[in-house]
Amino acid sequence: MELTKTISRSFTRKLNLGNYESADFWSSYSEVVPAGTQSEDMKDISAFLYDLAKSDVEQAIIDYKNEKMKVETVNRIENGGWPKEHD
Repeated sequence: MELTKTISRSFTRKLNLGNYESADFWSSYSEVVPAGTQSEDMKDISAFLYDLAKSDVEQAIIDYKNEKMKVETVNRIENGGWPKEHD
């Protein structure tokens, strides 16, 4: 049986939505490597996993904001258009 190590990295971000609301975004990746893997290789794998998780979270936030904008636009159109500015 070969000895192994598991490298796990995750990234989390909380997005403030206002009015005491927030949305949490989270991603995690793991890689199993042989126990004898060199330190530099482990650092490279760790950085790669972190970048993957961070990229997932950033894309999820972009998707969330785009979807929220679509919903708000449809709601405004269905409710008679854009709100008029107050004098």
